[in-house]
Amino acid sequence: GAGLARRSADALRRYNKPFLIGEFGVSGSAWNLAQDPYLRGFRQALWGGALGGSAGTSLSWWWENIHADNAYPLFRSLHQLLQAEGWDKGSWSIIEMAACPPRPDEVSLGDRKEGPFDTRVALQGSRGMKLPNRFALNNPLAAARGAEYLSAYLHGSRFPDLRSPHSLSLHTGPKARMILSVKMLGGAAELVLRLDGREVSRTALGTPAGASPAYQPYVKDFIMDLPPGRHRVEFLNEGEDWIILDALRFEGVLHSDLESPWNFEPEVFGLRQRDRALLYVVSPEIVHPANALRYNPALQRGRRLSLPGLGGGRHTVRIHNPATAALLATLEAESTGGVLEFTLPDFNEDLFVAVGPR
Repeated sequence: GAGLARRSADALRRYNKPFLIGEFGVSGSAWNLAQDPYLRGFRQALWGGALGGSAGTSLSWWWENIHADNAYPLFRSLHQLLQAEGWDKGSWSIIEMAACPPRPDEVSLGDRKEGPFDTRVALQGSRGMKLPNRFALNNPLAAARGAEYLSAYLHGSRFPDLRSPHSLSLHTGPKARMILSVKMLGGAAELVLRLDGREVSRTALGTPAGASPAYQPYVKDFIMDLPPGRHRVEFLNEGEDWIILDALRFEGVLHSDLESPWNFEPEVFGLRQRDRALLYVVSPEIVHPANALRYNPALQRGRRLSLPGLGGGRHTVRIHNPATAALLATLEAESTGGVLEFTLPDFNEDLFVAVGPR
């Protein structure tokens, strides 16, 4: 959602012309309801287009499946809410929310008192997306949000601009280990595992050097034991073609703090007129693909929202469920110094917020 909204805002700034986002999906190969069984990712993409500055919702490539699964109520709710709030009338501008500082990629020395946890780190499956590939694994939510930082592709020398070692900072308890599951190769590759700067293993994979690159199924787990303590784990491809990972799993990870205070916050984006605003809010627990399979994600309590750029005075705030258009709360808030602050009702997925003059 927010990613599409950012792309929309960038396109609007670059070209200043009407545009639409076409051919989106949670997977490039299929409707893949198994990856998005509650259509949270689908819903976030719809709202990312409509409130990100484009001329409408994002357009799914999988229209036959939308029909077969009767996903039309999500469009109906979006239409009902935006029509009631005049989305199609007047001139709207993109709300510039306060920028979040970059997430630290180091864990601190102090670990917390919770027991160790086993987890699967989410990975980004888009081949051409350049990500930092540096990450601090300090709790289960971080693992669920890993796809924003870590690629499923380990690129070799064929794509130098996309090539960078995957590097994770974490605390481990007794009997901890990393399980790196490979599912496919693009050709000749060489997988290298490092622990705290020391090479642990080096494995040649795929076709001989100079052979024509071709996708090759290659299903194998590479396991690295991790002694108790604070570590930096690295894995990289020193071959020519890419390695595609199926999964990155860790056992025996300890909860820990980051090197500086930082938390995942709700994602918020939207549009504004002089004294009106339309916003979409997503819980940090379900920013797709995070926790896509969890039926009942963690409840968000007492979240405050600071909305810049509105005129002074009192405003009415209407908060709805985006999936059903049901009204959840109506409240009043005072704009001070051009910033309107209010507390959101408890929620565990997403919210549509409409702000207007009292």
